[in-house]
Amino acid sequence: ATLLAAAGKTDEAERVKARRQATIDAMNRVLWDDDAFGPGRGGYVDFITPDGKRHALFCSATEYLAIAAGVADERRAAAILATADERLAVLAKEYGYKGDAVLDTLWPIEDAYTHAEYPFTTYQNGSVLNCWTYFEVLARCMNGDVETAAERLRRFAEHAGHTNWFEGDSAFNIRSEPHGWGQEPYLSDQVVVAAALIHGLLGIRQTPDGIQITGKMPAGWDRAEATVPCLGKHYRVVRTPHETTVTDA
Repeated sequence: ATLLAAAGKTDEAERVKARRQATIDAMNRVLWDDDAFGPGRGGYVDFITPDGKRHALFCSATEYLAIAAGVADERRAAAILATADERLAVLAKEYGYKGDAVLDTLWPIEDAYTHAEYPFTTYQNGSVLNCWTYFEVLARCMNGDVETAAERLRRFAEHAGHTNWFEGDSAFNIRSEPHGWGQEPYLSDQVVVAAALIHGLLGIRQTPDGIQITGKMPAGWDRAEATVPCLGKHYRVVRTPHETTVTDA
């Protein structure tokens, strides 16, 4: 819509914005549930079967991405993160979740066949796929929870230093133990987790209108610097707790 408006196609830009808002409204009307994961535990249901059964697993691809993409408003985003924090504390105690990467689902898949093949805590049934770390970090930063986001990324980096996550296995159980698929590394794991630092903790956005900086830096950070591309140019962004400067690189 921004690009269409810049090109002088005002009416088409307005139609695109209207379609976007209509899509968001429909998702919130059909998929949002204030009690999706129990009384007072709000979130989006992950899918609805043809017979109308609503499945709520708290898939990271559903919940955190809804925040990052702007589908969840401030109230819904806060409810999602509160639901996650409550459940993650339980999973840490019961299954040894360490918080060094993001879980695929927080509740077990109900389907009996899938559950038998991949019981809870393995593969995409409560386990860890590294790429979702980006979306949790970004979602938390967008909603002011910078400290939890920074701790998540710090733990990830620490574990990666010990296990070489970036070049080896891409799937881990809930305790961050590898499944043994060492020949299946994913480029997405390398790119999006690293991007959590730029887009999340440093609050740098590349938009059709240029570089935008939002949010605050984590406590204890005195200075951070990054060079990022945007609209055919490279920019040097320097942030301190009290000042942000953007110059041509």
